[in-house]
Amino acid sequence: MSDIKVTYDEMRTAGDRLISEYETMDAKLEELQSFIDGLVSDGYVTSRSSRAFDESYREFTQGAKKVLEGLQGMGQFLKTAADTMEETDTGLESAIRG
Repeated sequence: MSDIKVTYDEMRTAGDRLISEYETMDAKLEELQSFIDGLVSDGYVTSRSSRAFDESYREFTQGAKKVLEGLQGMGQFLKTAADTMEETDTGLESAIRG
């Protein structure tokens, strides 16, 4: 039974996908924040609740962005791990061949 089965290209592809999805979701959060900015400046303006909603939505956006940064980090990890494993395998081959 093998302890390692690695397909470097699949790992890199998965890493790229996670990073791409991070970028898509981050852009969507920015788009929604702009939408809410417009809403609380023109369509939902009260002396208290609209400001509270705006603050709450900004807090939500900041938290969501932190979660997404984790997704980006996992994508980068996969890419780095694939590179490192491939370099190690190549180095071991060179050592064996002399």
